Amino acid sequence: MRDRFFLAAILIAGAGFSHAQLIPGNLKIRVEKADRINPPVAGTSINCYRGKDNYFNEIEISAGTFYGYTANGYKTTNGSSTDYSTCAITGNKVYNMGASLDNTGVIASGLANNQNTAFSSCGYWLNGTYKSGSTYYGFAHAEGYATTEFGRTCDYGQGSTTSTTKSMGLLTSTDGKHWTAQGQIIANPFAQSGGTSNIEYGEGDCTPIPFGTYLYLYCRSTKHDKTTIARAPLTSNFGQASWQKLIAAGTWGGSWNSDDYEDGVYGNSASIFANYGNVTLLRSEFSKQYSSPLHGVQISFSNNSDATAFTTIPQPLIPMDDYQYPNATNTGDLVAYPSALSGTDGSRI
Repeated sequence: MRDRFFLAAILIAGAGFSHAQLIPGNLKIRVEKADRINPPVAGTSINCYRGKDNYFNEIEISAGTFYGYTANGYKTTNGSSTDYSTCAITGNKVYNMGASLDNTGVIASGLANNQNTAFSSCGYWLNGTYKSGSTYYGFAHAEGYATTEFGRTCDYGQGSTTSTTKSMGLLTSTDGKHWTAQGQIIANPFAQSGGTSNIEYGEGDCTPIPFGTYLYLYCRSTKHDKTTIARAPLTSNFGQASWQKLIAAGTWGGSWNSDDYEDGVYGNSASIFANYGNVTLLRSEFSKQYSSPLHGVQISFSNNSDATAFTTIPQPLIPMDDYQYPNATNTGDLVAYPSALSGTDGSRI
């Protein structure tokens, strides 16, 4: 439902954690010309509209076999669940996801007339995974019909009554291609964006990262485009009851569907800066209402023991000259959904 984006996947070198002090001001970051470019291709909802509307993420299935996940598309009727929101492509290297551009549908939208799946009836887009034992846990951004008065439609269109409701769902898989939905795990029925058109409700766009003894979800609240955080023990099954939200600086305790503490304008694309063990957050400026004067892709580094406080590099990693979504043009730059992935195994570590 979101378009006119250039999707950025940034590869980072894998390394062991040294746990030395990170001094952001001493960092030098080099951005080079892309090695691979997958251009926009027209498609249908059956193949996720060729994706490119979500955080790109990968799984190393075996030596020389990688699955990459891209997403777009949504369900507009109460028909059968063959309208795939998330598709998988395969590759033989982390950076060569072109061995088989099959765009196999792997996660379908939910049904709007089913109270258990309505939250994902407008789209179910895999943002990231975590493997525990032989099980892959998938964390998917969901949009759909709400069960309250918040966000009854699935529409970003023009007009004062159009809206969409965001949340997160959990899926499981043993092979990376066959996913079983486990239900909704993160929501905020209290959040509502400002303005009178293109109204957004809820919280979503969360990416997972293991840190310490927890799996963290770094999310985006619709209220002010700020970062919100939830975490669950790595030993849990990551169901609803496993999650607690950050409710104040340094304080956890909010339930999976409570109101959010807005941590700051850091973004919600999370990775581990391997040399130091810090959580990094990438943010792309694509909200015209709450944007800072950054005009580019921003990177921030965690600076406390529970990865909830961040230091931001003032200069953008990638500058943009056409940064205000949804008013981008075909002649300018608009970068969205940046992901920092390991060049070794495609993970966020």
